[in-house]
Amino acid sequence: MKNTTIIKCINYWRGLKRNRWLKHLRKRNKNHDFSLITNDCVGGVIYHDLGEQFRSPTVNLWIPQNQFFHFAQNLKYYLSCEIKETPNASKPYPVGTIIPKDDKHIPIEVNFMHYASFEEGYEKWRTRSARVNYDRLYYIWHFFDETNTEKLKVFDRWDVKKIAILHEPIEGINNCKVVSCYNDNPHSGKILDVVDKTGKRYLDEVDYIGSLLNR
Repeated sequence: MKNTTIIKCINYWRGLKRNRWLKHLRKRNKNHDFSLITNDCVGGVIYHDLGEQFRSPTVNLWIPQNQFFHFAQNLKYYLSCEIKETPNASKPYPVGTIIPKDDKHIPIEVNFMHYASFEEGYEKWRTRSARVNYDRLYYIWHFFDETNTEKLKVFDRWDVKKIAILHEPIEGINNCKVVSCYNDNPHSGKILDVVDKTGKRYLDEVDYIGSLLNR
């Protein structure tokens, strides 16, 4: 009984800190109709934490590092293309491929990791694609693949509002933030985890409101 009471108290204080932090974030944010294009779940979590409508198709899914650059550079084009289901026995979730309409663009793999079926993921993709606000477009590349550093450098010079989240500094990359949860291991980071003492996520080390959305 005593242990149960202690756990309840701990959870209460955790929830209190978390709610205070979320209120702080939402009060700071002055941008309420933005479209955030990301390569993984970071974008959806930001929308959720800010209490904003999902105005981006890149929610609850991930796109491979080596393909995200091409997708981001040609966003309007790829959002006009169809997605074909491409089952992958090695993945326990639905997978689709954006099929380009010409030979100048590459196929883009879309991993619907938080959807029960391809049909559900595809429906959400089309609905949220229709909401994209091209006048308030922002990009976050959660980067941890050194083989694509040259593409990241081009992304860094791209004349759009963007930021790269890194697990370690990369020379020549200016629009970036290195988060502390990786400890020099790109596979150990839990960037979306909440830190009990503060109620913040590791993601909140990135000032995506001040340096991106409210810029």
